[in-house]
Amino acid sequence: MPILITLAYVSRSTIGGDIGKFVDLKDQVVARNRESGITGALLYDGQYFFQVLEGNYQTVTDLFARIRADDRHCECRELMNTMIHHRRFTGFPLKMVNAIANPDMAGKIMPDLLSRPSIDTLERRISDLAHA
Repeated sequence: MPILITLAYVSRSTIGGDIGKFVDLKDQVVARNRESGITGALLYDGQYFFQVLEGNYQTVTDLFARIRADDRHCECRELMNTMIHHRRFTGFPLKMVNAIANPDMAGKIMPDLLSRPSIDTLERRISDLAHA
């Protein structure tokens, strides 16, 4: 049985508040994640990305290395990398949360993530995304 992990990170966006680029990114990522068996969520507030990735250890680790090298991200910081027994985002190759259109969500989640969140805080924010 493969080892499943959850990896969460926050990064500063280099695409600005361009929702068109965000939607284009979504279409590409959903197809790739579905093929790779990745589930998770992405929150974008026009300035920062917060993403939760779930899947096979090696697949998620390789994907995160590509994300770190992607010029749409800078100041990429891993917040969590832990083994899991079950997925929170089953059925979502990428659950997208556009926080530009939902500023209450961004205001609730992003400030905690830009500091050095505790695991408990991070778990609450991931749960918020799962139920958004």
